[in-house]
Amino acid sequence: MRIFISHSSANAGISKKICKHLEKNGHSCFFAPRDIRSGYSYAEEIMNGIDGSDALILVLSKKSNESPHVLREIERAVSLDMPIIVYKAEEVTLTKSMEYFLMSHQWLNTDTDSDHSKLLAAVNKLKIKDKKAEENMYRTLNWLERCYKFHDKPNQALFP
Repeated sequence: MRIFISHSSANAGISKKICKHLEKNGHSCFFAPRDIRSGYSYAEEIMNGIDGSDALILVLSKKSNESPHVLREIERAVSLDMPIIVYKAEEVTLTKSMEYFLMSHQWLNTDTDSDHSKLLAAVNKLKIKDKKAEENMYRTLNWLERCYKFHDKPNQALFP
């Protein structure tokens, strides 16, 4: 599973530890700035990172709560109907904008999960939609419907 780690640069230390732990346990992570390709637009790379991920972990802190960049990442993930896990690094009162996007997502606290085992368990439990399989199934069903619609010989098998 590919995980996008959304964080403030002020929380790069804990975010890097989370990334290492997830990758050690079989997941891949998009972690900025590590995965931003040199010479490419930072914003475009972030968008591609979110679009190419199955889930997002928000390392929530006072700094990430106030970051317009983090808010845009969360907004993008919500618009893609992506699972979001909020990993609370410190006590924070959410901004109204952040509250709007996060009010229905799973939360974990770092103070009760110092080894990140609960976070790993939460990631492992996620049920990820296979977007490609869903898209292929939709196309196949549309194709079948068209076949039946234009099949005008009721006593002949459509697929002999």
